[in-house]
Amino acid sequence: MKASVIITSLLICVPIVVSSNEMYNGNEFDGGWKGSAYPKQRSSCALGTVEFEIDGPKIVGTVKFTTRNYGVHQSSAVGVIYDDNTIEISLNAESEYARTSVARGSITSKKLKAYDDGNRCDYNLSAKRK
Repeated sequence: MKASVIITSLLICVPIVVSSNEMYNGNEFDGGWKGSAYPKQRSSCALGTVEFEIDGPKIVGTVKFTTRNYGVHQSSAVGVIYDDNTIEISLNAESEYARTSVARGSITSKKLKAYDDGNRCDYNLSAKRK
């Protein structure tokens, strides 16, 4: 009986952590954005281009990687802007040499920047308004 009372007391005292990031609620960043996906490992990783459309907190677009031997390969991009202007963008490979990963960063009225530390290549994504 005493053991169950102690366990119950411990369960009641455990704080619940809720993320402080809430979705952005505005239109300051709305519209088209275009830029690059620049690899940290330049000699062995493909250069990329990024195009995003932003509508409120939603980021939707593509990242295209141009490989030397295999042409252009595309990843779809879906992301979110949080109220502290941080961003998170998920890439989903649409072909064999594209990328499935997550990029995190920030956005201002003039520039979007994110870092994607993938399993083989790391990328700096940057974009400006079209």
